[in-house]
Amino acid sequence: MFLVVDVGNTNITFGVYDGKQLVTTFRLMAKTQRTSDEYGVLITELLTKNKIKTEKNTKNQPKQELDI
Repeated sequence: MFLVVDVGNTNITFGVYDGKQLVTTFRLMAKTQRTSDEYGVLITELLTKNKIKTEKNTKNQPKQELDI
């Protein structure tokens, strides 16, 4: 699947494609005050709401552990 993004002055439009088939679309109001973390949370929630899996592909990446 591919996530495509069209960034405009007032809206950011997203589309999810499975091959050539458009699966879903959604849009967010473009706000310069939002952080990248805020956009990440919003996009993840919208994908989940539309039943699009958001699992990270970690096939060839080593596990990361947090040492405190």
